[in-house]
Amino acid sequence: HNRRIERSIKNARFHYKSNIENINFDTSRNIDRNQVLRLAACDFVEKNQNVLITGSTGVGKSFLGTALGYQACIQGYKVS
Repeated sequence: HNRRIERSIKNARFHYKSNIENINFDTSRNIDRNQVLRLAACDFVEKNQNVLITGSTGVGKSFLGTALGYQACIQGYKVS
């Protein structure tokens, strides 16, 4: 099981190594913890929905997207 997850993460070729646990939810960053945790359940994948992450330069959009991708790999989804 662990090797399958590692292979899935490697094949996704993420630019960052991030996960949901490493996201900083300080109030100054204005990130809704509940929304992120709902997205981490990957229900949007089952429903064939997209996630749009917006914000200024340097606020962590790519980090958040990568964390969601890692979570999807852990749950057994193929990420490309």
